[in-house]
Amino acid sequence: MAHQIETPSPAPAASPPVGVGRVFEAPPTPPETRPEADRRRWLRLGIIVAELGAVLYALQVFRIEETFGFGKLLPLIFVGFVVHTLLPLRLRQPFFVLISMAAIGGVLGFVHGMALILLGLTLLGICHLPIGFAYRVGVVLAAAALLAAVRLEWISAPLPEFATLVLPILGSMFMFRLIIYLYDLRHEHGQTSLWQRLSYFFLLPNVCFPLFPVVDYQRFRSTYYDTDAEAIYQKGLNWIVRGLVQLLIYRAVYYHLVPTAAEVVGLGGVVQSMVSTYLLYLRISGQFHMIVGILCLFGFNLPETHHAYLLASSFNDYWRRINIYWKDFMMKIFYYPSLMRLKRYGLQPAMVGATLVVFAGTWILHSYQWLWLRGTFPITVPDALFWGILGGLVVVNSLWEARRGRRRALSRPHWSLPAATAHALKVTAMLVTITVLWSLWSSGSLSQWLELVGSARGVSAISVAALFGALALLVALGVVAQYLRHRGWPLTPLGDRPSFGRSVVVSGGTALTLVLVGLPSIQSTFTPQVATAIASLQDSRLNARDAEALERGYYEGLLDAENFASALWRVSPQRQPGDWLGVREAGAVIWTHDLLEFELIPSFQVTILRIPFHTNRWGMRDREYTQAKPPGTYRIALLGASHTMGAGVAAEEIFESLTEERLNREMAAELGTRFEILNFAVAGYTAHQSAIQALNKLSAFQPDAVFYTAHSNERTRAVRRLAIAVQVGHPIPYPELAEIVARSGATAGMSRGEVERRLATVGNDVLAWSFRTMVSAARAMGAVPVWIYVPVVEADDLASPRRLRRLAEEAGFIIWDLGGTYAGHDPSELRLATWDTHPNARGHLLLSQALYARLTESLPELMGER
Repeated sequence: MAHQIETPSPAPAASPPVGVGRVFEAPPTPPETRPEADRRRWLRLGIIVAELGAVLYALQVFRIEETFGFGKLLPLIFVGFVVHTLLPLRLRQPFFVLISMAAIGGVLGFVHGMALILLGLTLLGICHLPIGFAYRVGVVLAAAALLAAVRLEWISAPLPEFATLVLPILGSMFMFRLIIYLYDLRHEHGQTSLWQRLSYFFLLPNVCFPLFPVVDYQRFRSTYYDTDAEAIYQKGLNWIVRGLVQLLIYRAVYYHLVPTAAEVVGLGGVVQSMVSTYLLYLRISGQFHMIVGILCLFGFNLPETHHAYLLASSFNDYWRRINIYWKDFMMKIFYYPSLMRLKRYGLQPAMVGATLVVFAGTWILHSYQWLWLRGTFPITVPDALFWGILGGLVVVNSLWEARRGRRRALSRPHWSLPAATAHALKVTAMLVTITVLWSLWSSGSLSQWLELVGSARGVSAISVAALFGALALLVALGVVAQYLRHRGWPLTPLGDRPSFGRSVVVSGGTALTLVLVGLPSIQSTFTPQVATAIASLQDSRLNARDAEALERGYYEGLLDAENFASALWRVSPQRQPGDWLGVREAGAVIWTHDLLEFELIPSFQVTILRIPFHTNRWGMRDREYTQAKPPGTYRIALLGASHTMGAGVAAEEIFESLTEERLNREMAAELGTRFEILNFAVAGYTAHQSAIQALNKLSAFQPDAVFYTAHSNERTRAVRRLAIAVQVGHPIPYPELAEIVARSGATAGMSRGEVERRLATVGNDVLAWSFRTMVSAARAMGAVPVWIYVPVVEADDLASPRRLRRLAEEAGFIIWDLGGTYAGHDPSELRLATWDTHPNARGHLLLSQALYARLTESLPELMGER
């Protein structure tokens, strides 16, 4: 006898399902016999299992949210879903609780996992103590205060890393859900099983997502298998795929659109900074879609968490669309109780007062969330301004809707060009307003935000015209979209009411496509540009801005595991160990207190990035050389930064050492010349510091050639490094460079951001001076200057940027471009670690092969030119 799938009877639908986020609408079918229905369910279940496999593999291929170990949960989710689905209905919630607790132990470890589970059970038990409700609330508050004191490290924790590993995840599970649970407990009707209560708090994906959506307890209970099971599962898959797409868009924005502080110049730079900062919220909405999608796979038919918030047409509309679960939580706990208490003052005053309570509460509760996750309770001016302004605008909007907008809201508008244009204008205006407000909220301080806005000074008429042209284009696109929708065109791949088949094709097809394009063997068939662009979406490294400044907005800050300064980072595969020290942190440098800033200590031994590090008597990370060039020797002086110095690899594995050894092994006898490559590179150096080295250090070593290694971020690095020297007031003894700095307006005493922004306006001039200085110094000592572009493992480094290359050519360098050296290789196999993108030994080997090929090709030219 065939096994029958046990499913609950669907609850009567309260309203027709609409939209991608809702259960698809089943077409009318003739009555089925039980065997026919079972065969159909088995078929659908088989399709869903295959689709789930593709979706989870796509998450693995693109390393989605691996920071907190989400990759560990993927096999558990797949196997757990299959077993869960085959179990009788009465055993499914106990099984869900079991695998949720297993996930906690798997991610946090047995001891810390058990501590979290026992603490959670204790908190839940307090809610059901046989004492009065008010006393139970009091005990819960006392327990929360005790745990908060431990989290703030006012009280010693009972376990190592208890405060920074266990409490953040416990907080994400209980800090809001416990409030809702206690609220609903007073009005609870009907029988609720222990497993249902445990499921509410110990939700499977929670251990990997500290920013978990605030789930309503009543809705959590009432929607469990409230309709056809396969429909819920497929909806979950749709949402996981939608979340995956949003997270990939987020990565594209994060890596390629977010400018560094020095790049925020002019109106265009300010707009780019504000827009990209707002779009970073895609990470939150993407995570929430994935979380709720995973819960759907286990029968929890929860509603969508976000609904096209970028298309909000008013402040109230925005509040209703973005983070719907949070809005529902605040309405239930704060708005309606406040409204009832204030109603005696009149409906409108009560509405205004309740709305202000909601936004003041939102402000405080965001800091409360920060307390559990980061161990601080920040009260900042940007927070107060953001929530105060947004709350005030929502109040005004509510009063407007109460007086004039309700009639229109209830009527069904017909399409017309004026109405569509007006709506598109509202949406565009909302988008602009929220983008500006969001940039304020994400700034570290009000002065930083004002500095950002001030970067648009001297705006040109062309820039203003371009901005208004872009806004007009948005309005036009909005009008066209409304017209197409009016004509019945689906504006999303799934459409408004996707069938099961269409959902499988779209979601399964998207997942399968992502799996294919994410495989290195498939990527190698694409053009190098396309392959590198796709590969850049498969990592979760810091972008240039955060890697340099570690500056994040509210959500970025909460999601930055390293900034937890906690053991959460310890369990992350991306964590940087505490002993991962660079040359400056390890004390391997002498501070020179001038424009050079520092140099390596001669004849010094230390451990750098866990690798033995020693310098020769001349302060180079290299073997010992005589200062005078030996007869019959072709000597190369090599300038550069950490890549060239060989950060994180043994001295004999550095690409220059490999190249020198191979030249002498394969070319010396043929040419009758020995080769020496003297490595003058120092980690942290940029172009102007290498230029100072060329002026002051190289001539004594009589080089025949001077090689300077450059990277794609040369301009940004030069600006940042020079900004440090300018800010602290180091003298600039080079008149031309001093004039460039003076022309920028940057002076000592300004904030670092302001100095960087001003120097960014002359960044190319700084590089041009540095390149010209290196070339003239090389020529003066009779050496051939060569500019070598060395790619960075993680960047889209297929060739040197044209502007950078042109500056080097104009300075008089011979240009060698090693871009594309890493093309076709998995970046994760070439970098030192997930937290360090310097090339490892294999990366250096590839570089040495590329440099050797270029050297052997050009040696006659080099030796002849000299």
